Amino acid sequence: SNPIHKQVSVNFVDLGTMQAVHYDCLKKLHSSFIKLPVQAIPCSLVDVCPLAGSTSQWSDEAKLWCSNN
Repeated sequence: SNPIHKQVSVNFVDLGTMQAVHYDCLKKLHSSFIKLPVQAIPCSLVDVCPLAGSTSQWSDEAKLWCSNN
């Protein structure tokens, strides 16, 4: 937490990212949810490749789309 800027670091376990969030954006989490295990499941795609005839490399646009979705 950063009292000067009134921000805390939030770990988004479903996205695998961390972000600084202002105190005003925080909400109280009901105690029943605190006891739940993490619901995200690590996974990966197998045998997924760019379209035939391409440079055999993912385009920057495709990589950006995958990282955002």
